[in-house]
This record gives sequence, structure tokens and C-alpha cells, in this order.
Amino acid sequence: MLALLFSRLAVGRSLRMLMNNGTTSSDRTSVSAKERMAKYWSETCHPDDHFWDTLHGSGDCHVGEIDCRNSGTKLKCMACHLVAHEACLPVLPKKNLKCKSTYADPWIYGKRLISSVPMRHHWVHRLTQDGRCFKCSKSFQSKLMNKEVIVIMCSWCKVSYHNKAKCFNTDLIEQTCDFGALKDIIIPPTWINKIPTSRCSTYRRVVLSNASVRRRKRNRKERIFFVNPLQSTVNMPAFPLLIFVNAKSGGKKGKKLFRDLCWLVNPRQVFELSYGKSPRFAAHAKPSQNIQKYSCWCCIYCKLDMYRKCLPQLRILVCGGDGTVSWVFSSLDAMKIPSSRYPPIGIIPLGTGNDLSQTMGWGSTYFDDSIAEILPSVMQDTVSVKFDRWYIDVAPNPTSEQSKDTENAIDSLPVNVMNNYFSIGVDAHIALQFHESRDSNFIIAAKPEIHKSRFKNRLVYGSIGTKDLFKRAWKDLSEYISLECDGIDHTNRIKELGLHCLLILNIPKYAGGTMPWGNQASSLVTLGIWAVNNSMPIPKISSPSYEDGRVEVVGFTAASLAALQVGGRGVRIAQCSYLRLTTKKVIPVQVDGEPCKLSPSIITISLFCKVPMLKRISHKDNEQLNSLGLRPEYAVTRACAVTICDEMAKCTSKVNVAFIPWTEYEQLKCTPSELSRHATVVGEIEADYDNDLEHLRPLVDSILQSSTSALLSNTTNEEWYYLDCSNSDEVFHIDRSYEAFTSVTEICEKNGSPLVIVGYVSSNSVASVPDELLNPLQKRFQEISVASVPSN
Repeated sequence: MLALLFSRLAVGRSLRMLMNNGTTSSDRTSVSAKERMAKYWSETCHPDDHFWDTLHGSGDCHVGEIDCRNSGTKLKCMACHLVAHEACLPVLPKKNLKCKSTYADPWIYGKRLISSVPMRHHWVHRLTQDGRCFKCSKSFQSKLMNKEVIVIMCSWCKVSYHNKAKCFNTDLIEQTCDFGALKDIIIPPTWINKIPTSRCSTYRRVVLSNASVRRRKRNRKERIFFVNPLQSTVNMPAFPLLIFVNAKSGGKKGKKLFRDLCWLVNPRQVFELSYGKSPRFAAHAKPSQNIQKYSCWCCIYCKLDMYRKCLPQLRILVCGGDGTVSWVFSSLDAMKIPSSRYPPIGIIPLGTGNDLSQTMGWGSTYFDDSIAEILPSVMQDTVSVKFDRWYIDVAPNPTSEQSKDTENAIDSLPVNVMNNYFSIGVDAHIALQFHESRDSNFIIAAKPEIHKSRFKNRLVYGSIGTKDLFKRAWKDLSEYISLECDGIDHTNRIKELGLHCLLILNIPKYAGGTMPWGNQASSLVTLGIWAVNNSMPIPKISSPSYEDGRVEVVGFTAASLAALQVGGRGVRIAQCSYLRLTTKKVIPVQVDGEPCKLSPSIITISLFCKVPMLKRISHKDNEQLNSLGLRPEYAVTRACAVTICDEMAKCTSKVNVAFIPWTEYEQLKCTPSELSRHATVVGEIEADYDNDLEHLRPLVDSILQSSTSALLSNTTNEEWYYLDCSNSDEVFHIDRSYEAFTSVTEICEKNGSPLVIVGYVSSNSVASVPDELLNPLQKRFQEISVASVPSN
């Protein structure tokens, strides 16, 4: 007994050491969402790593009765559904129980991957399975208490066979996989590439300064993967889909959705945001100062940046609330790409209000429907629409008196871009109280479950609103604000109506599906009479729309605001494309559910941009479009997939190319402004915003070789490097091995016209690398042949 006890303790100790070292593909355990995702995207990961999660429900260990150690927590791979105990993880490599390859590895020497190698099936064993055999069309029947493998299934295309010679033969092992029913949205593993740990792209290297070495190490740590959409890839997806899941939304629905999506598509195109930091603090006027460019993988920006080169071809599916959609928009804004190149966004509603989701036809909430049935609708039952987004500029009001109630008041808004609505008055006051109660440590400690349910959130929100209804909070709001819409002053009307709340809407839905603007046919006479009595032109009122370049201004009293939930509506003030709102004291405001107390300010709202979004249409509407010969813009056949990106606006610009000798670069690299002034412009090239530096190198080469400048007469045969001028502290050179995944916008100067500076390396600055000092990884790359590259 003692020997058995000590042996088990030794096994447990070795397992813990194995988990901490992270050296094999079988050491992926599910501790927390943050650690799980960090391991899966770490520097030590492998293409066939399992994506472990704690098993929810029953399941037999796939190691087998003979080798199963039957110890530790049961884990389930979210990518291939393999089940194993923690103690059985070291046995998996011995039995060749690997996961499907989710990215391409290794690299061919010269930084080129084999893109035309077909994907093969990834066969996994099943003890039980629903459905029928693809060969004999008979159902799968498992015997009671039988632990034999009865089904062989491909984890990519989900095709299943009986574990019999007449159904499954050896020819299927080498057969090409087409990814099945979801082939148009699955991102192929050949698109996703991992940057090697260390490499030397040439036999000559520059003698680096300490700062350059530190920069390379930092870049290596923060940029581990990048995506290159290979056009020659077999099974080219028509609508590659990038999925963000907010696991904190919708109770446990978000976590279940994440597990299901990792099984249905490539797990490296699905990202969990439960531990990420939201960019609510990002001021869109200067996004680069608030969202760091290469932060941890928890940031949405970094996930989008990894897919930068194929963003125009992508679609994005956001599984969360309206706030999660705003996070994605904020990150796209920070990427410095034209709004016309934003990927269209679809929504699976998991939040509380879901007004944007309802407006776009995705429903008010997710009712545990099969996600495998919803994903095809992203391809077939959607149209791309242009969605208005509005910029809110806030400036201090110099004419306001010194207010006494300045506690917790701020001079700027949490977010400066409005997607859904902006409100001021009692509505924002209720939202602020709700957020303060949710953030209160006392409330969370006493009742931690009170804010984890959509229904309970509404109850708490309603109780706070009822108290303010009887208190008549902000009944004197009209005394402290003035409103101007498209040059027309509406301040007097607000005072006449005695409004407690002012609401500026971009979408017709608000507060969980209510319609504040009301029926379009009603109250037009009232607006006309008011305009005539005030000697103003009769306003042109149209149905509210999210793509007409106008917002709707609606007023409420506390009673009419409460009546919204039973079919009521507010008082229509105006429809306008430019709005100016002046406040004279500290007043609560909110933008898309982000409330705050705002100091006396001058607030202007104007159109920021138009971005594509996916609007879901019903099957009836889709049939009518097809009967008329009209198909939605993005719901095209697979053969037309190549033309989608071509029809989008090409955002090209002229980029100046400048030259500076390497000796001057070494002297001036700590003063970027001086270095830019000393650089000599030798020509210009035309580049797209997402062109990588490797793609532009031949163009820059031709400019340098054709230049007749005397400065280049003695250096045209020397090696040159791109210089990164985006940092205001120091200019760094870009190593040749980093050019393939560095875009031109990342190294251009932030101010002025786009400028690319290159530095020539003199013969005194270059040292040859002997063959015996080449790193082992490079030697391995040299030995790799095309035939030796595995396809999966």
C-alpha cells in the first residue's frame, strides 16, 4: 500500500512539473480561461496541440482501459472532442492521439510556406455518435457497457463512418478534406503562420545596438502569429469568419457557445473575451495613445491586428451584447484603416438590451439554438448595410458658473463614438446608479449572482427607475441645457414641454426593443403646427434609419420614459445631421450604456463614418429577392468569392521613399525628427494600407536603383533596411525576417504625408556569419524539402 501511495505521489509530482514546463503537446490543461488561451497561443505551442477544457458531463477516456490511469480531472479537447484524464495526458503522444493541425508549421527556409498542399481528414474515434454512416447510411448503435470504438469521424468536415472494414477503408486516411458544410467560413490552417523562435534570414547580419536587440525580443514576444491569406490555398473560403465570444454575456451561454464554435470551425478563428480589457477608455480622436499596438492577446485589437492582411475578406461574428460590438468597433478604429475596409459584423445576442441586434434582425436574445444551424445564415441569409456611427466632441463650457456638485464629474466621455444612442437627464441618472450598484464591492460580496442574469439585471434596473419616477429626478433639466439641431434652436420647446430626459437615437430600438420615435404616421400634425407657430420651416420627417446620415432627437418626462415598456413613446423634437448641446451644470449622460457625470460642456454630434454590418433577412424576404433575380450583396455563389474583395474600394496612397546612410542613422536614431530632416527623398511608390514591407521591397529597390542622386552613386549595390519611424523616442531598423508581417502603415511617420525611410548598410557595419555559427533552426530549414512537409 505504501509503495502504491508513493508511486501515485510521484506521478502527481511529475504531472505538475510537466504542466508547468509546457514542453509537449499533451500538457494543455484547463485551469482558467486566461491561462488556457495564453498556452494555446504561446511561443511553445504546436500545430497539433489539444485545446483542453474541463469536461462538462459524462465521457470515457480515449486512452483505453489498459493504459488509462483513471486519476485526475477529466478533460475534453474543444477542437477534436478527445477525452482524457489529467494523469493520462503523457500517454496521448505514445498512442499518436494528436489534435487537428490548426496552423501551418514548419516554415520553409526563405519564409515561404507550401500553400497548395491539400488538407487531409483528421480522423478521431467515437464511442457514441448520433446520425448515420456516410457509407452505408445506417445509424450508429452503441451497446450497453461497451467501450469499443464504433465510429470514426473527421473533426474538420464531421463525416462519420462505422468502424468496420466495409465502411471505413485505408484509402480514406489519405483523402483530401473539404471542411464539409462550413467550408466557406472555416479559415484554413495554411493561412495562420507562426513566427519561428529565432532565425537569420541572410548570411550577413547587421551589428545591432542594445536598443535594437531589446526591440526584436519585444516584437518576438508580442507577435507570435500572423495571418497571410494565401490565394492558392486549396478549399479557399468564400466568407472567412472571425468570431469573438464574450463569455461573461448571457450567463453560461457564452462559454457553451465558445466550446461549440471551437469544435465546428478552426479554434484559432474563435476568441474568448471573458478576460480581455475592453477599450472603453479609448478616445477615438487619438486611438493610438490609448490602445497599445501590440499588447497581450487579451486585447481585441491584437486579435484583429493578427488578421490585418485579410480584413477586407473577413466577416466578424460577435457573440455578446451591444457593448461587445462597440469594443470591436473601437479596436477597428485604432487600426488606422479606412472604414470602407472594415469587415461586416454579424451578432449573436447574449447581452441585456440587444437593441442593435434587434435592429439588424438577429433577435432579442439567443435561445440555445444550434450554432451549427446559425452559422450558415451568416453566409446565406444576410445583406451588407452601411451603418452610421457618430462622433461626439466635448469641450468645456466657458460661460457656465462654478458648480457645487462636482464630485465624480469628468470633462470627457468614456467613449467618443456613438453607435446606438446618447442620452442626458433622468435616463442616464438611472443607468449611472445601476452601474454604481454593479461595481459596488459590498453588493457583489453580499449577492454575487445579482448581476449575472439578464432577467435580474432588468429587475434591478426597473427598481432603480421606479424610485426615480416618484422622486421626479431631473425635473428641471430644461433649465440647464440648450439644444440646436442643424442650425435650428429647440431650447424653448424643451422648456415648454418640461422634459426630464433627452435622447439622441441612431437606431430605432432602445431599452430592450422599445420604439421611442413611435409610429411614423402619428404626431406629424403636431410637429407641423409647432413649426408654423414658431415661424420655422416645416420639418421633413422620415422613418428612422441607421444609414440615412441623420439622428432622431426625442424628449421624455419621467412618466413617458416609464411608459416606453408598455408601448409608449417620447416627444419628437427633430431629425438632424448635426447637433449642438450645451450644458450649464454637472449632468449625468450616457453613450451606448456607458454613463458618467459630465461637467458643464459644449457637446457636438456629427457623422463619424459609415461601416458595413450584416443584417439578417427572413427566409421569405430571401425568397422574394431570389425570385426577382436579386441576391444580397454578400450572399453570392462560391465562384464569385474572388470578386468580393476586388469590388471594395482600393485604399491606396502615394508614399514617399527617402534614403539615409547607415552612419547617419546610427548618429540620429535617437532623434526621429532630425533623422527625417536629413533623409533625402528619392521617389514615391503607390501602396495599399495593408501592404507588407516584403511586398513593397521590389518597388523600393527599383526607386533606389533608378535614382540619379549623387548620394546613391556609391551605394546602390549595398544592402538596405526599412527604418521604423513610428516611435517618437527612437528609430529602429526592421530586420528582413520581419518584413513579411509588418505593414507599411506601421513604420510610417504619424504626422505629415506617408514617408518610408530606408537606410543603407555600409561594408564597415556588416559582419559575415560563418556556417558554423548559423542557428540550428536555420540549418533545419535548409534541410527541409517540399515533399517532406506534412499536409496536416
